[in-house]
Amino acid sequence: YVSEDYGAIIKEEDISNLENILSSSKVYVAFLGKKNTKKMELKAKYIKAMQATIEKWKSINEKIKE
Repeated sequence: YVSEDYGAIIKEEDISNLENILSSSKVYVAFLGKKNTKKMELKAKYIKAMQATIEKWKSINEKIKE
């Protein structure tokens, strides 16, 4: 069993692109290694968690801009 965590810093202008990807019927992530590449479909619970994180981020940024 292998467990990995990954974080990414994205620019504000990339949020809409990420939202478009997450609203697709199927979302995949790719794991690229030196010898192997694996593709995995993201489970709905992870997509929903990412969408909720984006919504929270938007609400925080709106308050900061006020």
